[in-house]
Amino acid sequence: MFLFLLNRLFGSHLRVSIIITLFLNYSTPQTHAQEFRRREIDPHSVVQNLLPIQSDDLNYNEVYENLIQLYTTPLDLNTCTRDDLASTYLLNERQLNSFFAYREQLGKLVSIYELQAIPTFDLPTIYKILPFVTVIPENKLLWNHLAN
Repeated sequence: MFLFLLNRLFGSHLRVSIIITLFLNYSTPQTHAQEFRRREIDPHSVVQNLLPIQSDDLNYNEVYENLIQLYTTPLDLNTCTRDDLASTYLLNERQLNSFFAYREQLGKLVSIYELQAIPTFDLPTIYKILPFVTVIPENKLLWNHLAN
C-alpha cells in the first residue's frame, strides 16, 4: 500500500526506489560520521623513526611491545589518561599539555579528524599517532549499547 501511494505521488517505480534507498541510507546512524581507516604499519620502523637516538634509560623492547599492543587495540583518546598517552612516546610534553587542555576545555572528541584543531598538532604528528589511537564518540557508545 505504501509503495502504491508513493508510486501514485511520484509516477514511476524508479523514483520510488531512489527515494526509499536515500531514506534508508541516510536514516541509519552509521552514515552520520566518517569512519577513519587505519593504515598498516611496520612497528620496527616506527620505533626507529620515533627514537632514532638510543638512550640507556629506555627499554626499546618495551616501547616496541607497547606500540604493537596499541596498534592491535588503539588507545581511545576520549578516555585515556595523561600517563597512558605519555607512555607511548608519540607526543612531546608540549603536545601532551595542549591535547589535555583542549579536551578539558571542549570536552570529548567527536572524531579523529578533530586532532587537526589542537594547536600544537601538525600533520606529521597526527600521522605519527593515527595508527595507535582512536576516538570513540559518546553517541557511538550509546548506539552500540542499545543495539546489544
